[in-house]
Amino acid sequence: MLPSNSVLREYQQAALQTAIYPAALAMVYPALGLAGETGEYLSARKNGMPPPDLHKELGDVCWYTSVLASDLGFPLEGLETPAPAGAEMFTVVAAIAEQVKKLVRDTDGAVEGDRQERLRSLLGQLLHLLDREAAGLGTDLAAIMSINIDKLASRAVRGQLHGDGDHR
Repeated sequence: MLPSNSVLREYQQAALQTAIYPAALAMVYPALGLAGETGEYLSARKNGMPPPDLHKELGDVCWYTSVLASDLGFPLEGLETPAPAGAEMFTVVAAIAEQVKKLVRDTDGAVEGDRQERLRSLLGQLLHLLDREAAGLGTDLAAIMSINIDKLASRAVRGQLHGDGDHR
């Protein structure tokens, strides 16, 4: 079950506090990050990474989901579309990236009409898939979000939000 609306709202606000990228790359940066982090998470899961480390990787996917939703004008608590049976995380993320690409190409980034509803639906599906992933790791999405914000807050205090790797 998805976290409460207040948890989703608080997470999205906290995630935005650590979102550092040029405004000109709104939507594009988080869509690229979402694809990359999803690939990292799925690869780590396939290769048997221990759950505590997978929790951190899944948290990174949550962060990009949250920030992209914000850039598109969607509050997380408004993303209620459940993922269809058999939906896979990377397939949904690829569809999100495709929609963002078309949004930038066709409307110069204006989020409206059918594409707006398609993105809202896809992000809702992804949120539900993230919740399923968390359950499969023996935890819940609220805990994953909390771990992620704690990690990012620690990096922010140390001036380490930029860079590569988990050991910043």
